[in-house]
Amino acid sequence: MQEKAKIKIQDLIRRYEAVRDSDKIGRYTEEETKKDFIIPLFEALGWDVYDSKEVTAEEQISGNRVDYGFYLSGQPKFYLEAKNYPLICIAKNLPNKPFVILGTKALLGLY
Repeated sequence: MQEKAKIKIQDLIRRYEAVRDSDKIGRYTEEETKKDFIIPLFEALGWDVYDSKEVTAEEQISGNRVDYGFYLSGQPKFYLEAKNYPLICIAKNLPNKPFVILGTKALLGLY
């Protein structure tokens, strides 16, 4: 399982680099970032991104909307707000709930 995840993530990095090098990255939207990189990343990490009991979309948290909520055994583990490229990756704590902002740069471990 870990080897498969590693291969999938390496493929995502190659795809990102191809998009970046083509200069299309400056026109990438948030939706494209989610569809092309973020969903495949969490799927490679073992999350069932199509099961709404495990990964929710467009969730209201503390009065704000987030793109995704990630749950295990019905308990929230973290929330993710996706952004388009370029992005400074920011982590923000909500009361008792970790909050993550992730963009395509974060896939490369630049932050």
